[in-house]
Amino acid sequence: MVLREATSDDFEELTALYRAQIGRRFCLWNEHYPTSDNIETDILLGNMFVAVSDGHIVGAVAIDTEDDLSDFDFWRFREDCCDLARLCVSPDHSGQGIGYRIMTDIDSLLRDRGYSAVHLLVGSENVPAYKTHMKAGYKKCGECNMYGSHYYACEKKL
Repeated sequence: MVLREATSDDFEELTALYRAQIGRRFCLWNEHYPTSDNIETDILLGNMFVAVSDGHIVGAVAIDTEDDLSDFDFWRFREDCCDLARLCVSPDHSGQGIGYRIMTDIDSLLRDRGYSAVHLLVGSENVPAYKTHMKAGYKKCGECNMYGSHYYACEKKL
């Protein structure tokens, strides 16, 4: 598996990957999120990364530029931070460690962009994702209610 920045050529496959998440156990997304506009904007800004195996996208993650998380008091790291969002793994590749690889491989790409820490939210009921983030070095630093759901707020020093 290789993690690389997404290109416009990846748009259709990425859209299908995100749509395949809807209705999966633990998934909080629906037909309204993430939108094709979210995906297109992430690609155009260079903020979408894809995990590729055997020529196919098997996972993705984005740097979220909306800054929805910065006002929370529980963050320990505030300087040169980014928020990760929209992490997903293909249903056909779930349980193979791809989410973990994405969450560890993204670190050097973020450091190269000048970030020194990462914030993210994980649905409090999504135990597999939460365990993956903890294994990848993230620490839970708070909880919040956003977007109609309850989340654990996690961060990691790069």
